Amino acid sequence: MQKRATRTGILLAVTISAVITITHGLSGHYAQYNGLLSTQQVLRAQQALRWNRSQPDALLTLARSQIEEDPENARNLLTEAIGTRPVHAKSIVMLSGLDNTEPALADRLIDTAVSFTPSYADILIDAAKHWAKRGDDARVVALWSDALTANPRTREQLFPVLSSVAEDPATRHLLRGITEAGPAWWEDFFEMLAKTALSTESVRRVFAGREKSLTYPPTPRERRAFVERLLEKELVTEAYLVWMEGLSDEEKEHLGLLYNGSFEIEPGNTGFDWVIHSPKSTQAGTVVISFGVNGKRALRVLFQGFDEHYHHIGQRLFLEPGKYRMKGRMRIDNLKTQGGFRWVIRCKLGNAWQELGSSYRIIGMSEWHDFNIDLTVPPVCTQHEIRLMSADYQHADKVTGSLWFDDFRLRRITAR
Repeated sequence: MQKRATRTGILLAVTISAVITITHGLSGHYAQYNGLLSTQQVLRAQQALRWNRSQPDALLTLARSQIEEDPENARNLLTEAIGTRPVHAKSIVMLSGLDNTEPALADRLIDTAVSFTPSYADILIDAAKHWAKRGDDARVVALWSDALTANPRTREQLFPVLSSVAEDPATRHLLRGITEAGPAWWEDFFEMLAKTALSTESVRRVFAGREKSLTYPPTPRERRAFVERLLEKELVTEAYLVWMEGLSDEEKEHLGLLYNGSFEIEPGNTGFDWVIHSPKSTQAGTVVISFGVNGKRALRVLFQGFDEHYHHIGQRLFLEPGKYRMKGRMRIDNLKTQGGFRWVIRCKLGNAWQELGSSYRIIGMSEWHDFNIDLTVPPVCTQHEIRLMSADYQHADKVTGSLWFDDFRLRRITAR
């Protein structure tokens, strides 16, 4: 309690000194507040003060309303607000921004306000404005980070500003200091930056800075966002390398021209991994099975009256021009459908996909057996993928039954 009283006494000394040294330069700081006060706000403040003169918020409202017309009275009202409640941070911040306040005193006022209200986003943002004027950019960004942590709703206001910092080569380095602390908002921000940045180079530089961190390296979500940005810009080679660098040692054991073709590890649904979705009336995923497979697991797709066009399992491939053969195994379990399904390997030419090769139509019932796909990749392809799709895209029918897949291998055929 004594420590609290001492701290309050110090604050009173600082704020009283501020009131003594300031003059009428209030209008400059007033511009920092968003919008003008309404007549109703002023009337409510006056009414509150009639009931209780010790209302610092009401005194602050009246002070703001009189900045232009009666700056002397506004100063007196601020002084009264602080005297009523010495830790009234909004009044302290307002005093710090008066035109003729000595810089050193203004700094102390801001530090005092922040120390008493470290979790008030509005105060933190106002403090950032102060340090921006003083040219302390590192402290500005740190206060923005604190404000984002204190109140996630400030993201709408601050994320665009931080994006500008990230896209400016002269200020980008300021982000490194805050990312080392691993703030909770960072992943959301980087994901937004990867989607909206004007320059891919900006995203690349921020991600490269994150990779240098020993205490808080890029998260899988950050890596996914960066890979998606690179793929969107058709920077496939770089996207593949960034994705591959994020794999664990165990996952790297499953690398090949087709990743995790044995389905022994869970699909990652990102990058050049299997991307598997289960729309309504379907279930898809890897399942432990004891017979007919090479390993312990296989991919199972279950249909329970599915009646749309199917295209919900696929993997991006990274292939050089040339001839290839894919081999795999499948089991068809009482699959009732008129159209059936096919595995298709295709490549992107401009904005359209061109089929390079496909399996036979999958329909009916069978035990485990092998199947092949032969294909030739032309030099003009920009992206490649393998995908399980409805064989008949003209007509959709109701599908029941299940499919099992395992031991997919893709190799290049060399000329003899």
